[in-house]
Amino acid sequence: PLGGGEPFCGSIREQLRRMRNEEYSMEGELWDGISAQARDFIRCILKGDPKDRVAIDDVTRHPWLAGRHSELNFGDVAAVLRNLERFRRTPDFFSLCAACVARQGDHSSLEGVREIFCALDRNCDGVLDLEEIQLAFRSIYGEASELMQDVEDIFLHLDLDDTGRITYTEFCAAGLGELCYSQKHLLWAAFKSFDIRDDGRISLEELEQVLTNADVKHTWSTAACQEVAREVMKEFGGSDGSMNFQEWLALMQECAGRR
Repeated sequence: PLGGGEPFCGSIREQLRRMRNEEYSMEGELWDGISAQARDFIRCILKGDPKDRVAIDDVTRHPWLAGRHSELNFGDVAAVLRNLERFRRTPDFFSLCAACVARQGDHSSLEGVREIFCALDRNCDGVLDLEEIQLAFRSIYGEASELMQDVEDIFLHLDLDDTGRITYTEFCAAGLGELCYSQKHLLWAAFKSFDIRDDGRISLEELEQVLTNADVKHTWSTAACQEVAREVMKEFGGSDGSMNFQEWLALMQECAGRR
């Protein structure tokens, strides 16, 4: 939610009463930075009577959403799309590492990429399909550009979980570019997502477990996950067969170098 919390509070009965009466607050410190257009958008959709709500076809035409698209900087969009193109040359394991880093990003770290993702999501369904990615590249680089010939291949490499759609995390993993590997607090958070036992080291078993349970499980077999984990640990792990944070940073630097 824009205001940082749920619009209706209380028991189920109390929440239903508030919904019917359209009783919700947009006051306080959490709302100080929310624009008047954003507040109006909320009022248009939080109507007790469905007949009074803004029509679904008119949602994306609301000035708040339309304005967000028009404020995008051409250079920023082009830079993110170029990062998407580079991402397709990234091996699968390093793509997964980038996704782990992106998943740990806070609002301030991801803000620019988030705005671009929302703008490209033309139907506002929270994911990007091939047509939306093609439209983005076409609008920035033109139909005759060499990149247009590669868009389908770019899309396939972005789709880490093989669902035919690009999630926000997948988009951020590719779109952040070098930022993904330059912010130490993001890298630490990603390290801790592998450090299941919370002992400051990543063991081979932990690495295998994260890979096996990760979004790439639709395209990687258990045997493949185990093989990749062994290869990564052999190259980047310590003499004790585990990986500390400094060794993890070396792995992340290698990720950045393979983009």
